[in-house]
Amino acid sequence: MDKRFSHRRIVAQIILSLQASSSLSWRGDFSAGRKLGIRVKQGQHCTTRCIKVTWRVPDMGWFKLNIDGASRGNPGLAGCGGVIRDTQATIIAGFSTFIDVASNVQAELRAILLGLELCQSLHLENIWIETDSLTSIQLLANPPPFSWVFQDVVLRIQWLMSQLRVKISHIYREGNAVADFLANMAIDKCLDSIFDNVSFPKQAACLASLDYLPSFRVL
Repeated sequence: MDKRFSHRRIVAQIILSLQASSSLSWRGDFSAGRKLGIRVKQGQHCTTRCIKVTWRVPDMGWFKLNIDGASRGNPGLAGCGGVIRDTQATIIAGFSTFIDVASNVQAELRAILLGLELCQSLHLENIWIETDSLTSIQLLANPPPFSWVFQDVVLRIQWLMSQLRVKISHIYREGNAVADFLANMAIDKCLDSIFDNVSFPKQAACLASLDYLPSFRVL
């Protein structure tokens, strides 16, 4: 093995770099930092925790709609995407839609609307929506008065939710990779596409097949 890439040499270089940092924000055990010779002030110490994020199949008789919106600039060029799966994690349909200039929240709400419209067109009921946007969930639960920016799309979503049996919950981005891919693909390719199981993009389908594997998020 090349000595430049030996484990001991790499670890030693990391420790030396940490020791040389005079403005280190140490996230970890205080005593461990001291033992490594890192100059850590007591006030810089903070605890962290790691949680497991896993995509779960919907309950029997339900369909899961994962959605995401993306905006490059916030506001900026935006897109949204979503995927519908059944209790066997089989892909039923999906969409990838370019929506010109919008904010992140506008893109997220548009994704929810388009996803529900797609479910309705496929005559699907019992829809479990998952989004990584807590703001969108809060807007739907308690829409602010006179918010003309969101009013139209929120009202349309609420009407569709009244026609279909719908529940909505938050998932961290690590568990929403397929929808995130479709939203960004819409911006990259200026798409306005709806997919079925056969035409669903191969890269997105590959990500969907990995959804059973847990991801980890540091808080």
